[in-house]
Amino acid sequence: MASITIEASKVARKSPIRVDTSVVGAVSGVEAVTVSLPSSKARLSVGKLGYKSNTITVEDGQTVRVTINFLNHLIAIAPLLLYLFGGRYLPLVAVLSTIVLLFSLPFLKLEIVD
Repeated sequence: MASITIEASKVARKSPIRVDTSVVGAVSGVEAVTVSLPSSKARLSVGKLGYKSNTITVEDGQTVRVTINFLNHLIAIAPLLLYLFGGRYLPLVAVLSTIVLLFSLPFLKLEIVD
């Protein structure tokens, strides 16, 4: 049976692992998890609503590293500066844009190690 290894690096939340849209396990903290694949190739993603990753195609025997995407964290927090320095309507725009960014940007990054 085909399988891959997923290494987490500083992933704070317990994040579900999805292989071809079905949840097959979870990863958190700094740990390594081995996941079975339904075939020799599959699409892999990690995370849940508001804390998701990019989707990659993996093959049997590969190792995937899950890390935090710091740039997207900064992009999502930047509109909150408008809240501090804004006028009458800018705080509302800042809060709404932060909420939209939190649910649309992938905060976890998947990359194939070998």
